[in-house]
Amino acid sequence: MIERLYVDNVSGKVTDERYEKMSAKFEAEQAELLATVDTLETKIAEQESQAVNVDWFLSVVRRYATDDPATARNSPFLISKLTPLRAGTILFPSV
Repeated sequence: MIERLYVDNVSGKVTDERYEKMSAKFEAEQAELLATVDTLETKIAEQESQAVNVDWFLSVVRRYATDDPATARNSPFLISKLTPLRAGTILFPSV
């Protein structure tokens, strides 16, 4: 797109002033899109990390959750792996 704009400017179809305005707008939009990509990549990484923590926790629950009353003594271990972060959320240790 910027190449086409440049060609139009060189051929006289677009004035220098208009070219500068459109080029600046294009550059600003590109910078905004790159910032959005960075933000989204960070959010994806956070979500993937959280998914790994949930998978780890579920593996621990499956290991200790049986119908055998003898495993009830393992409950403190399971509870100790939960760390309260703030009201309504739980932080799982990293794998």
